[in-house]
Amino acid sequence: MGPMTKLTSVLILSDKSSGSSVLQRELARHSGVNTMRKPPHQEGETLYWSKCAALLGLPQPAMIDSKLLPMSADRASSALANLIAANLDGPVGTPATRAEVFAVWRALTEQYAPAFLEKSPHHLHNRAVLELLLDAAASLDDVDFRFIGLVRNPLDTLYSMWQRWRTVPEARAGEWCRAYENLLWLQDAVPGAIRIIRYEDMVTQPAVVTGVLDFIGVTPDPIVGEGFHCGSLHAWRNDSRFGYQPDSRLRALAGAFGYGPDDLDSGASRLWPFERELLHGVRRLRTRAGSIWRSGRH
Repeated sequence: MGPMTKLTSVLILSDKSSGSSVLQRELARHSGVNTMRKPPHQEGETLYWSKCAALLGLPQPAMIDSKLLPMSADRASSALANLIAANLDGPVGTPATRAEVFAVWRALTEQYAPAFLEKSPHHLHNRAVLELLLDAAASLDDVDFRFIGLVRNPLDTLYSMWQRWRTVPEARAGEWCRAYENLLWLQDAVPGAIRIIRYEDMVTQPAVVTGVLDFIGVTPDPIVGEGFHCGSLHAWRNDSRFGYQPDSRLRALAGAFGYGPDDLDSGASRLWPFERELLHGVRRLRTRAGSIWRSGRH
């Protein structure tokens, strides 16, 4: 009998607004890399492992501007049932135990072989989810778990959230730190099963993508990476009204990923505190008005 052929499960772990959507899209252009056919959330996200953590009663730290988590066990069970029905062929029941959670993931990995790709930025914020993943990797002998840690200059990340959702950078910075402290923890836990890349290198150096393809065990393909562009690099530098200044915790953690003072210093703006509170307040009012309007239609 020859050696056992392993299935490959690839998980992109990053914070929001860090480039995971474009990385997933580019990797999925490879003929050997597949994603779920009907991911239940926007930008190709499944939140499978976060939902499983909720199902199993594991801790669920809150996230600013997250409408999905924390999630009740009943809601998680219903969401998983819908995900399974939409993305798995054959009779597969809704998981209720840790072993069944792992069995469903193995079935997904087998159906979307040779390399099954998933990304959900929520995962990296929850150490319990990462521990659940490590347990799955230890339990599923025929599944090779590969983790891709994606980090982006935190000022680019926080600025993107500010532009998209008016998420206050000073409030969100702690969550960025939590996510990437978890990534460093995971790197220490499974050094041979994780590849950490920087967004800036990914979009400017083709060798980075080639290395990722090699890491997940598929042959290089020049089509992968053609959709990358540098247009969003350091966009905050061109916004004179953006005056967020990172604190020492964020600076130290960013430094661990190679971001120095020149990467993290935005122009100080005396008007930034007023601009921040004004636009964030407008966003809150619009959100509240939208909720009232929607409730009035029912």
